[in-house]
Amino acid sequence: MPPSIASEEAGMLRRPRLGSTSSRILQAQVFGSLFGGAAPAKTLGRYLVLDALGSGAMGVVMRGHDCELDRPVALKVLHDDLEVRHAARLRREARALAKLSHPNVVQVYEIGQLEGCTFVVMELVEGRTLGQWMGDGPDWTECVEVFLQIGAGLAAAHERGLVHRDFKPSNAILDEQGRPRVLDFGLARQVDVDASHDGVPLAVQRARTDQQAIPFDASLTRTGSVLGTPAYMPPEQMDGQEADARSDQFSFCVALYEAVYGGRPYDGDSMAALRVVMRDGEVRPAPRGARVPDRLRRVLLRGLDPVPERRWATMEELLTELRRMVGPRRRGGPVLALAVGLGLLGLGLAYPDGGEPCTGAALALEGTWDDARRDGARNAIVGTGVPYSEDTWGRVELGLDEYADAWKSRYTAVCEATSVRKEQSPEVMDLRMACLWDRRSALHESIEILMEADEARAMEAVGLVVRLPGLERCDDVAALRSGVPLPSEPADVARVRVLRERLQRSVALHGVRDDERSLRVAGEVLAVAEARGYGHLAAEALLRRGEALDGLARYADAEHELQRAHELAIRHGHGAVEAEAMTKLVWVVGHRRARYDEALGLGRVALTLATSLEIGQMAEAAARNAIGAVLVDQGELDEGLAQFESALHIEEGVLGRDHPSLAADLNNIGAVLVRQVRPEEALAHLRRSLAIEERALGPVHPHVAYASSNLGNVLLMQGKVEEALVHHRRALAIRERALGPDHPELAAALSNVGLALADRGELDEALAHHRRALAIEEGALGPDHPSVAYSYANIGAVLSAQGELEQALLHHRRALAIREAALGPEHPAVATSSNDVGNALVDLGEVEEGSTFLRRSLAIREAVLGPEHPDVVYSLLDIGKVELRRGDFGGARAHAERALAILDSIEAPAELAELRFLLARASWPERGERARARALAEQALATLAEIGPGHEEERAEIERWLAKEHGVTTP
Repeated sequence: MPPSIASEEAGMLRRPRLGSTSSRILQAQVFGSLFGGAAPAKTLGRYLVLDALGSGAMGVVMRGHDCELDRPVALKVLHDDLEVRHAARLRREARALAKLSHPNVVQVYEIGQLEGCTFVVMELVEGRTLGQWMGDGPDWTECVEVFLQIGAGLAAAHERGLVHRDFKPSNAILDEQGRPRVLDFGLARQVDVDASHDGVPLAVQRARTDQQAIPFDASLTRTGSVLGTPAYMPPEQMDGQEADARSDQFSFCVALYEAVYGGRPYDGDSMAALRVVMRDGEVRPAPRGARVPDRLRRVLLRGLDPVPERRWATMEELLTELRRMVGPRRRGGPVLALAVGLGLLGLGLAYPDGGEPCTGAALALEGTWDDARRDGARNAIVGTGVPYSEDTWGRVELGLDEYADAWKSRYTAVCEATSVRKEQSPEVMDLRMACLWDRRSALHESIEILMEADEARAMEAVGLVVRLPGLERCDDVAALRSGVPLPSEPADVARVRVLRERLQRSVALHGVRDDERSLRVAGEVLAVAEARGYGHLAAEALLRRGEALDGLARYADAEHELQRAHELAIRHGHGAVEAEAMTKLVWVVGHRRARYDEALGLGRVALTLATSLEIGQMAEAAARNAIGAVLVDQGELDEGLAQFESALHIEEGVLGRDHPSLAADLNNIGAVLVRQVRPEEALAHLRRSLAIEERALGPVHPHVAYASSNLGNVLLMQGKVEEALVHHRRALAIRERALGPDHPELAAALSNVGLALADRGELDEALAHHRRALAIEEGALGPDHPSVAYSYANIGAVLSAQGELEQALLHHRRALAIREAALGPEHPAVATSSNDVGNALVDLGEVEEGSTFLRRSLAIREAVLGPEHPDVVYSLLDIGKVELRRGDFGGARAHAERALAILDSIEAPAELAELRFLLARASWPERGERARARALAEQALATLAEIGPGHEEERAEIERWLAKEHGVTTP
């Protein structure tokens, strides 16, 4: 059964006096639970009593049904032994609350008496208690937003002269629509009624109470002691003084403090100890790593002041300060006015303070990007202490300033076009202002995320700003008209606007890779949208859930949500979501789940939607990128490259050639060119990608390290060892400084440096780097992860070069075993390890066994990659060398010729030199081939000389062979 309004009374059961009304009701329920069947029926007047929801010191709360009005109710029945003393107060309380109608207060319907029993009839609300919701770990902004609504309910009660006197997280509930409600005013009393009227003594016998040392989970509601719960009770209430609205404020601040910091503000294991620290104002320090603004802490500390007169004057004054924490979204007037149609959308802030028209742009961004939020974002980012924090903040601040200035300029221009120049209809202004307001929401939520920055968010901060939605979209009237219209009812318009703001938060959280929270926020919006019948908004929420699930590697779930989003978007005519959901399905179904043909079919649909709907050119670019990724995964490199290049061309036209978003596209194109063994073209794209990343992020940002590594790998493939080593060492230095010496991401950088050092001939240093990489990987991933095999293979290669042949073989066998177990026997990585084991065996003189492993490698590569794939060259080369060693010159020549034919269109100079030298030696025994053999050897020697340092031994071997066979002496 879901928690109900009575759930806060669980755990506070008292033994009712035999024969009391509440006792008889409970006995009936126990009878039913023990002996089966329904409990004997009980009625209170026109109310049918169904079952007990809970029992507390004041009475029992029952689930009931109003037979006349046909509605569910909650019935609070006072215990008989308390009725005499509390009936009068309970009746006054119920009458006052019955006059209070507020969306954040559980409604009291009436108070009744029957058969000597006093009972209160209330609205039945099912849901989760505030305390349960707090247990989910919401962030501080979510907490403030929920407590603003709860505070509004308390403030409304205060205006009626009512004080709750026992506010705590278990005395508020979030109903099934997520709306917070204050409940159980069972301790409430009107402040203008003297306490003696209730017959309840308020004076506390301090000596006795101090000795009791009551634990916090006890509720001090029994006769003769203080009403309320100690952990949330203000000091004056503990001391037996009259509670007022400022007492509720204190309890409210204790609960909000607990929500944002994860613990209550005061330490103490007894009421006596608690009273001491409260009276002294000893608030515990904020936990280390808490991402709560100092400004919010200051607001709470004032509300927690032990002296009531030093707290906020009213609950409303406190709420005003809290609203400033979360921006204008809760300022009902100005913001909601912008959401109302009939020309009011653009005019809500057009005449601030009755002044000149269209001068309200700055006011519109108040609370979104102002000095307070600038300080908050700066303190959070710089406070992470990462090496690039200051540089990142400078770039973030500049980006936010530019975006805010552009937003204000567009806002003013849109307003003036209608209100001053009269060249634009109010309807068009409304459309454009709605678009701008969506962009303002995106800006607000992104800044909110930055104000909570930790190291992970600091790394993504610049990207978050760069990806803010483009303002130029708000000039495309045709596209705006083709979008989903706002609801017709102003109340629905306001709700949709708030829900869209929440979705922007989901987008921003995804942008900093906090996909767990992104998923949760989108789910909250989805629940409300479905309950309210906002189908188009539900489609948007499903889209964001699919995006977050993809980020969490829950690909099957992502596919399901994206399919739902697409279907719902079609049903409600939401073209933008329809196209985006289809594009993301192409990515998930094809790239993530490897259903290539199905994904390409979806891709054709996605491209049609992107080019036929009025949703902007970037939708087409996104579709082409997704299709390109699937084609490349499928091995269709030419077609995939064409899609990537088309997407890049579109993005360059929309964003400009130096926009940071282009770096990823250039990297993707470079990666395909590498696979096509077109390293010079790949280098051009990767150099441009690196330059863009450096301009956008700064020289020491971790993402620059990735770009530098990619460039280094291609340079190494070309044999440009010195330049490659520069880039790999730079990448390692950036990552180590930013992430620490043992971070898992350091392993790849260490391996890259090790490979370059080995090619340079610095084997001892190379081995040290590879062993450090292995230790990091085994510690982070476990000993059997495929990435660990990579380090074992690298170590084996260096040991082989050092002449440690037995140790080299052991490391290569270990790499092969890991890959076979993790990837299966036919994986290309298994072919690589099989080739390594074969070469190690041959080096040890085990030629026959080694040849078996080499031929297995060739068979896997031909079957999986195709007979013309560049990786096949390595198997052919090694098999050819074994055949040459055996004296099988014809076999060696055949394998070398085939390998050279594959390399004919590929830029791989080191491999080309080695093959030419192999073919020269295999051809030498044929007298008619000796001139060609000499020419091949000389070509190999010249190629190695062009490559530069790192191939001295190979050059020396060729020179010795030429001198021996031809009497040729090289300079």
